Amino acid sequence: MNRYLQLFFSLLKMVSVPLLNFMTLFLGIKFYGKENWGEFISISIWIFFMAFMAKWSGQNYLSKEFNKNTSTYLSIFYSNILERCVLLLPSIALFFIFPFQEALSAVILLILLFIYNSYEALIVYNQKFQLQFLAEITGMIIIVIGFVVFPVFSLTTIFYVLSVSYLVKICMLLVTFKHSFEKINISFSFMNLVHTFPFFLIGFSGWLASKCDIYVVNIFFSKKELSEYQILISFFLRILHLYNYQHIYYTHPFLLIDLQNYKVLLHHN
Repeated sequence: MNRYLQLFFSLLKMVSVPLLNFMTLFLGIKFYGKENWGEFISISIWIFFMAFMAKWSGQNYLSKEFNKNTSTYLSIFYSNILERCVLLLPSIALFFIFPFQEALSAVILLILLFIYNSYEALIVYNQKFQLQFLAEITGMIIIVIGFVVFPVFSLTTIFYVLSVSYLVKICMLLVTFKHSFEKINISFSFMNLVHTFPFFLIGFSGWLASKCDIYVVNIFFSKKELSEYQILISFFLRILHLYNYQHIYYTHPFLLIDLQNYKVLLHHN
């Protein structure tokens, strides 16, 4: 039963995260209008780009290292976070581009997004997909409440609403992943970033294929057109991914193992 629950919440997580992102986009336009939300998109895409860059080697590298060093995987995890913090330094440029309050709220959002994304590796390694799903739902509820409480559009307010959402999700993860830091040895090595560069290139190629269009559109479209494009392309991708989710279900390792066992049973009978 646990195997099927893990499969269910794994697929649920894959479906819910992009769906909740689409809901955030839809509600943002609904509450604040296309022009205002387009302004938010034009700035937030660079925040998410910096968060992506700071993710660097991502989950693939850490999963590989966790499996090789099961007794010290937490030391590897927190050392990796410390090493990647260096990649957040370019965010200082935001203070020279935007007013101080907007830049501050954007940097806070970036840091919290960086921390939450980092825990993706631990979630997958410990098979805590149910926890992530609950965290995403909780975060979405907080965003909706924030939109209702603050109906007047302000970039700083929106950044802080999203920051609170990520902060609550991080707290939920920290409560679940109760670590004894006395047993964790944190180290810093800049060379680890160099060695994991090939893993970054793999993720960057995927990012170019799926995200570069919004940055090009941001240059040529008005804020209103940017909002319209974003919601239309997001809706189209959600529909397109429905087939992929079905395909993943029938090719998931858990299900394949059971299908193989079932075929063996039929053969013996």
